[in-house]
Amino acid sequence: MSYSIKVSISAINDISRQLLSLFDIQIEKINSGSLSTSIDEDTIISSKQIQPEDKVIVDLVNKRHFLVNELFKSYSQDQISTEIIMINEMISLDEKLTSHSMKNKEILTEQILKLKKSKKVNSLYQKY
Repeated sequence: MSYSIKVSISAINDISRQLLSLFDIQIEKINSGSLSTSIDEDTIISSKQIQPEDKVIVDLVNKRHFLVNELFKSYSQDQISTEIIMINEMISLDEKLTSHSMKNKEILTEQILKLKKSKKVNSLYQKY
């Protein structure tokens, strides 16, 4: 029983590490300018356009979410607590994921605000 708990937690932690790496790469690309940071109005209105990198992230997040839910549905708190070291690592990785997600959100928010500002300036110039 403890072996399958270890395997489950290990799989969750592996996916978390993959997500952290993808977030780091994404932030690095945005900061270096190699990722297309220009967001057009259609992208803001229709957020259904997902870039391939984003799809990988979404798939990993969904898989991780499923595994975490299955872990807590399948095992009791006492059973899970036998792997406290791995659980603590999972918690640490979760905190890092939250931090990276917030950082990505801030970057995207800045980009949208810049776009809105430039649209307003463009519309003012077009009036004259």
